[in-house]
Amino acid sequence: MFRPKIPEKVELSVKAKWDGDMGGVVKINESEIRFDIPEEYGGPGRYACPGEVFLAAIGACIINTYLYFAEEKRGNIRDLGVGVSSSIKLTSNGYNFEHVDITIMLKVRDGWEDEAFKLLDMSIKYCYITKLIRKSVPINIYTYINEQGPIKWTLGA
Repeated sequence: MFRPKIPEKVELSVKAKWDGDMGGVVKINESEIRFDIPEEYGGPGRYACPGEVFLAAIGACIINTYLYFAEEKRGNIRDLGVGVSSSIKLTSNGYNFEHVDITIMLKVRDGWEDEAFKLLDMSIKYCYITKLIRKSVPINIYTYINEQGPIKWTLGA
């Protein structure tokens, strides 16, 4: 597989706009993500709240980074799913994330488990979003490979 040269710098940009009610829409190229104020804060809760969108970005970054590192070995991957959860706590300066829990479910070809784990470890360490958040909160990672596990480790604060 031909891999293009990796750029040294990539500019990322989105535009968020109020929807006239209790939420809005983020435009990303030709796609959009709708967001809302959750019901527990008096909003309609029609769409994801910004915290959920952030957690989705963590999971997506891990998957993309894993697939990038796996490159020509992707034929060994049978299934890959990432669940991300967290709690936020109200403090004197507003809500703050307490931790981020990441559960990775990976199914691979028999005999490829060790290589799969090495690639997961690299993916979590190289994902630019997990690099950012581990400076602020602990990241607890639970990994299941071929339904064996969990292998648990913690990164960050």
